[in-house]
Amino acid sequence: MEKNFNLYTRDRKEILVTKKELKAHLMLQEFDLPKALLRLLTLGRDDPLFPQYLIRAAVRMQFITSLVYPVRGAGCNSWGEPYVTKPSIKTYEILFDGYCGNLDECADRLKEIFTGNNLDQQSLTPEYIKKVFEKYSAIKRYTLPMLGYHSDDFCHASFFEYVMLYVVEHDSYPDFPIHHGYRYPEMPGASNWDIEDYF
Repeated sequence: MEKNFNLYTRDRKEILVTKKELKAHLMLQEFDLPKALLRLLTLGRDDPLFPQYLIRAAVRMQFITSLVYPVRGAGCNSWGEPYVTKPSIKTYEILFDGYCGNLDECADRLKEIFTGNNLDQQSLTPEYIKKVFEKYSAIKRYTLPMLGYHSDDFCHASFFEYVMLYVVEHDSYPDFPIHHGYRYPEMPGASNWDIEDYF
């Protein structure tokens, strides 16, 4: 890919790509979202690496939800700009499930992470794997509407950070309502207007 996108900006703007470029960005290994999420969930809240992985995953989410591609055969608007669309929520769901779609896959991925980071594999008990998979699944459930929402204004990294922090810090994940204007779950702890201040 010739384009040099800054993956660590907090400015969320639409990025026009071809469908081929879109697929390449979603599968970009260096910034693999599911892997970063699972690694985040293996870290304690007080681990010095925790903020790094939290920001990495949140900014990656912000980046991929910024990607749009031209609508085939739709032409351009009166300003000469192509009509664009986003990937469907199903596309993002496949991204999550393709890496860690069930408990067995979660166990395999965690073994890879623990081996690659010289962590104690004895701690990979069935209870631990189940807990990590539940948190991974909760993050997926809460963020899919955000990833699939077409907006320049409200899918910033801080919104994703808030969702991930909530899941990390809690052990149950109720069905919070999705705010129709912002497309993020209205969870306890932050109002519609002060999420950025939460951090």
